[in-house]
Amino acid sequence: MMKKRNKQIALAIITGIIFLTCTNPFFPGTVVPDTADSDTAGPDAPGPVSQPDAPRVLKTYTVKFYCRLHNEDIEDLHLTEGAKIPKLPVMTDDENKSAFGGWYTKSDPSNGTPNSYHPGGKEWDFAKDTVNDNITLYAKWDLISDVDTYTVIFNANGHGTPPDPQTLVLGALVVEPPPMTATGYAFGGWYMELGFINECNFATFRGTGGEGETYLYAKWYDISDPNVTICTVIFNTNIPAVTVTPQTVVKGGKVVEPVGNVMKQDGFSFRGWYTDNGALWNFATNTVSGNMTLHAEWSVIYYTVVFDMAPRGNDPAMPDVRIYGGGDQRPPTQTIAYGGYIDEPNGMTINNMALGGGNGYGFDGWYIANDKPWAFKGAGTTGQVGKYNPATASANIMGTTTITLYPRWRKDETFTGGGIAVWARDGSFTMGNNSVSGSKPAHDVTVTGFYISSYLVTQKQYIAVMDYNPSKNEIGDNYPVVGVTWLDAVKYCNALSTSEGLTPVYNKVSDSTVTINWAAAGYRLPTEAEWEYAARGGNGSPGNYEWAGSNTPTEVAWFSGTGGNSGGKTQIVGQKKPNILRTYDMSGNACEWCWDKFDAGYYKTCLDDPATYGKDPKGVGAEANTATINASMPRVRRGGSWNHGSANTRTFIRDSYDPTAKDVWTIGFRVVRRAQQ
Repeated sequence: MMKKRNKQIALAIITGIIFLTCTNPFFPGTVVPDTADSDTAGPDAPGPVSQPDAPRVLKTYTVKFYCRLHNEDIEDLHLTEGAKIPKLPVMTDDENKSAFGGWYTKSDPSNGTPNSYHPGGKEWDFAKDTVNDNITLYAKWDLISDVDTYTVIFNANGHGTPPDPQTLVLGALVVEPPPMTATGYAFGGWYMELGFINECNFATFRGTGGEGETYLYAKWYDISDPNVTICTVIFNTNIPAVTVTPQTVVKGGKVVEPVGNVMKQDGFSFRGWYTDNGALWNFATNTVSGNMTLHAEWSVIYYTVVFDMAPRGNDPAMPDVRIYGGGDQRPPTQTIAYGGYIDEPNGMTINNMALGGGNGYGFDGWYIANDKPWAFKGAGTTGQVGKYNPATASANIMGTTTITLYPRWRKDETFTGGGIAVWARDGSFTMGNNSVSGSKPAHDVTVTGFYISSYLVTQKQYIAVMDYNPSKNEIGDNYPVVGVTWLDAVKYCNALSTSEGLTPVYNKVSDSTVTINWAAAGYRLPTEAEWEYAARGGNGSPGNYEWAGSNTPTEVAWFSGTGGNSGGKTQIVGQKKPNILRTYDMSGNACEWCWDKFDAGYYKTCLDDPATYGKDPKGVGAEANTATINASMPRVRRGGSWNHGSANTRTFIRDSYDPTAKDVWTIGFRVVRRAQQ
């Protein structure tokens, strides 16, 4: 193909200055909601902020740049609605084979070669166009040998270092270079001729046409000339980490707009430069009349958090166990500033809290993508909006200021005798209560997710595995089994595991000791921490209830004494209201054996040594792995029974009993096991 003509334009320099000083820094028009709190307000404002008359949250959009042949990527920008995209730096082909032709709004993957690319849509006008949606701008390139091009040569006119030439497709806009500087002179702009009659208007200049070279010339002013008034322009960015070099400009001259991503700060959208009186500075038309300061306006970037409850189907990784999406509640949308935390919606249920029967599922957390859970407050920077994206493990959430989270659910499991086990997901809670002497100090505990039986083990379930019924109080399939020693409960767990082909958790079981294998897949007694975690409703319980699922004991518990309702006997399981995990009777009816040896000082030990006892605590010392069974080594029992007053059936009340005692009609148990997948 015939080589097209190349036209050259050169720019030369002569003298001038503008000064922006910061005597009273401010953010004209910066948006600051007056209802923000410490969890949602985001980063500290980078300087004094003006409060608008009617605070509102501006929509924020993401601008991406597809550079194609440019040797460096341009970072994404987050800009608020109506903002202009800052002027971008000069685009050059890293192999100098192609000429830049402007930025366009649509992609056209079919219209390109290794050295050219012709996007579609309209050309973006950086002087006029504003951002009103998420957008990607595509760089246009043409092989120099195939098209008419022009090369802009900047003639420094004897002062300073000239900018690099720009080779552009004919018709493309010239990019205004940064202002020139030279000792003793003020830069006065770029002109079309050495006579300095026609100043170059970079907002419209697309080459002059014709053959031969055309230069742009730098104009300079000698600052010692008494007939020349030199002004200094200082840029107050309002953010210490962002600096812009002051400019010296002759009176009546124009300020050169800072180019590129210099005005970029995580969590904020740059909206323009303003004078001391709050007027937006127009770099294309405004001229300098004296020393001045231009102040940067920023808007805090806000993220819209949407909780999408639409069914998404089975988890491909575990289709028989987990599903995504769906639920009985739709939490309200949240608006969170950059760096703030999303308030985790609590009390999530699905299928109206159905239990078993193929329709029962336990809540398993909020996800931004499959197998990518969202970290909420307490997870450090990984829970801060805009600072971390768990879907990509990246430092920022790029490409959108809308965060969509959806729930994951884990299916209920069944066990021999008609038992149902519900899921208690991974989580943390405050164990104990500082207002009760036997339950303090309160301390933070983290537990790994587990299945726990929804009901106390019933007589029907116990007989199905052990072939006998130790209960002598109320007899019936759906009454809790009672009268079991701690060792009886351990033996039941092993027998249940064996009956279902699971590896028993307890080994070396004798009348004096029991050793535990925590990694085994079978059934076991809950630890004291697991029991209280489940009784309180697990991670995300909708309320810090005193009883398991309510602050009104009669709603959830069978008990004696003042206001008692048990009638002095055990009751059929599942008649009271469950907690949010769908566990019943964790307050009252029958006390429940736990694995741990009772130690009155255990909570203080946990508090003093959180590295050891803050995650999945199992008891103190050697007793965490090997239980010594004798009357002087009591084991923990929790929850209270039909024979206790309501105060002793609260979730945080600690209690213990002789593990060898037989025929105790107030003690039963429930089982737990780890997830199989």
